[in-house]
Amino acid sequence: MSAPVPRRVEERAVRLDYGQFCLCGHPSPDADYMTLLEQAINGSGIAADDNGVIVISPHQNNFEMPFRLEVWDDPPPIGPGFVNRGWPGSTIPGDRWRVQLWSPAGDIPVRRLKQWRQPAV
Repeated sequence: MSAPVPRRVEERAVRLDYGQFCLCGHPSPDADYMTLLEQAINGSGIAADDNGVIVISPHQNNFEMPFRLEVWDDPPPIGPGFVNRGWPGSTIPGDRWRVQLWSPAGDIPVRRLKQWRQPAV
């Protein structure tokens, strides 16, 4: 039996600035990205509606951030762990983002399933 694979994968370098990025499948004039941003800042660091997803990053900016988007038919298998590279405040922190999306069974709130946490100093 072969390992499951995503239905769709996109990889590119994107510009992360102001400590956040947004995924917009079909931008809409009805989109309220500022409200989403406030929800992400005041909540778990991620917020979504029918128009997009906003994610808060631990870095202020990364102008050539490797980004991978995976669309799955079912929940993906557990992916590899996180590796700490770079530090907040750097314009080239070395972080790489992978976002995995799938259609849940039922109404499940948007949330992070895994994230890197800075070690205590």
